[in-house]
Amino acid sequence: MKLYRHHFGTIPVAITGDAYPLDVVAAWTKDPRRFASQNEAAGALTVAIVNPTEHKYELAMELKGAELAGRGRLWLIAHSDPMAYNEPGKPPEVIIEEKPITGISNKLNVPPLSICLYELPAR
Repeated sequence: MKLYRHHFGTIPVAITGDAYPLDVVAAWTKDPRRFASQNEAAGALTVAIVNPTEHKYELAMELKGAELAGRGRLWLIAHSDPMAYNEPGKPPEVIIEEKPITGISNKLNVPPLSICLYELPAR
């Protein structure tokens, strides 16, 4: 919940298509319509993907009404053991890892047994 509370957008985005078995949600950090006429950055599209399987996926997306630009970020929670957990008083087994993203494209990589939160700047 900490990850979503601090980094997920607040303006919901409709998702279409079948991403099964992935769970996918998206939201804008700012209203892109407000910035379209001013040629300013439209904030960022945040895309959260939960992959409960032991298979990696590549999720294709088609964005309408905005263009992805710049460098993004990925917050990743993943572990090879589906039963891994953090126990108070012991070093964490599962962590939130932050990674920069360059070369943003219309495909998102989704590792096995993971939660990915992508932040993709747009205009």
